[in-house]
Amino acid sequence: MKNPLNKRLLRELRTEFGKYAVIFLFMVMTIGLESGDLVASDSMIATCNQRYEKYHVENGHFHLKQKMKDEAVNKIEKEDKGKNILIDILVGLFVTIVGCIILYFITK
Repeated sequence: MKNPLNKRLLRELRTEFGKYAVIFLFMVMTIGLESGDLVASDSMIATCNQRYEKYHVENGHFHLKQKMKDEAVNKIEKEDKGKNILIDILVGLFVTIVGCIILYFITK
């Protein structure tokens, strides 16, 4: 006995080819982007570590004539942490919104 789902599956693939092609391409591009990012990150880290020796870049430490007040130190540390967290949140929000928009138009 033949399975009737085989005919239905082939018919659906034929009629809805555009939708499945877009989903396939979206997945391929996303996987390619992420794998490229993972591969490139190691070489970027190695290059960043080598630039200190190659270009004689200072490490950012400095000396003051007088001792810095604790308020100023706390303010600098607080501002630095806040900017990094805010950037991470905004990037995550942007990626989520773009993904939702793309999936909305794919499934529409």
